[in-house]
Amino acid sequence: MFLFAVAFPSTAKADAEKEVLATARAIIEAFNAGDREAMEKLHSNFHSAWDPWGGLLHMPRDRDQTSSAEQDDATDSENADQPRMKLSHWKHPDIHVNGNMAFLTGYLVGTRDVDGESKVVNWRDTCIFEKRDGKWTRIHHHTSTLKIDAE
Repeated sequence: MFLFAVAFPSTAKADAEKEVLATARAIIEAFNAGDREAMEKLHSNFHSAWDPWGGLLHMPRDRDQTSSAEQDDATDSENADQPRMKLSHWKHPDIHVNGNMAFLTGYLVGTRDVDGESKVVNWRDTCIFEKRDGKWTRIHHHTSTLKIDAE
């Protein structure tokens, strides 16, 4: 593989970009499905995440040693009546790969049904990925709200 990458660097880079985009899409699918186990696998060594409103998102490593699956399930049950956000896939993704590190920038649309009405949130998203053991995982993401003027 190394010889191939040296002989055909643009092909190897294009393949890596496709792998990163596939990982990013898998993250969206897991999020939309509420698949916490898949999300954990796609976020190994996750360092930080910022939501569209500027807040630091809760990280799995932030749980103290006394946290348990039962406590997590209780928290989930408390929030069960809250409408879940569903995310679009990236619009205009731009991916840059350098060795085992990559970043993706693009736009996302989140929708949530509240009282029978669809609420839409648009934002810019930047994700940083690291390739470990042959797999890309997201180690950081940051979102910023995106104001779209009505025409």
